[in-house]
Amino acid sequence: MAVKCNQLIYTPINAISFMISGGVNIFKEHKDKNNNIVSLESDNENFITGDCVEINNVRYKMNFIQKITRNKINAYEVFSSKRTKSSNFVLPMIGGDRKLLFWDRLFVNCYIENDDTILLVYRISLDPVFIKFQEALEKFKALKEVRFPHPEYIVFAFSIPSKYNKDFNHFINGRYSKLSNDYKLKILDFHFLDMEGQTAQILFKSLTRKKQLEKALGCILEDESELLSIIDPEKETFNINIYTNCNKYIEL
Repeated sequence: MAVKCNQLIYTPINAISFMISGGVNIFKEHKDKNNNIVSLESDNENFITGDCVEINNVRYKMNFIQKITRNKINAYEVFSSKRTKSSNFVLPMIGGDRKLLFWDRLFVNCYIENDDTILLVYRISLDPVFIKFQEALEKFKALKEVRFPHPEYIVFAFSIPSKYNKDFNHFINGRYSKLSNDYKLKILDFHFLDMEGQTAQILFKSLTRKKQLEKALGCILEDESELLSIIDPEKETFNINIYTNCNKYIEL
């Protein structure tokens, strides 16, 4: 027997998204011409893309709203941004893994700059563990500078490690399958992924993914075709306004 919950529950997921669950059936969805949700409307609460809201003392700008249904239970995940391709394919050049780099807590996104710099964006925190992490990053030889674009955010700018110059060039040109085998495996290890997942299928040009794309696109892909689109430079370029420039601030 299903249990109905009339109360809305707000749960932070990471530095760029939170979940709205519970009594979400009160919402009326408004969508744009591309069928993307742009607002959730109810008698008491309205969530509109472009506005900001504070969840557990963390401020989120709401740029994307995605409906999720699991076991016939609806919820909404609200994003400030989606993960960049740089976060998936370039971030491992810095070393460590997701856990060490606070992926599920304070890490915001990875960006590239001027084709020679990797930017790691984080939410600022007074957590002693994060302060030690920050101090460790500041000792990296590849670190160029630390920036403070906003009181709530910190940016670490790194030079591209010379041993990854060729891999980086392949990345910015959308040649994912041309990355070195060692670096492909490093990407999978960094993100705790296996050889059956989507990322591995992209890197190693899986026939399964190729057929899926052909079906979705309604065409036959040449064998030389990569199985992921080339980067959009605008999406891979850091803009603090994505996270901070709010149309309106909502108090819950």
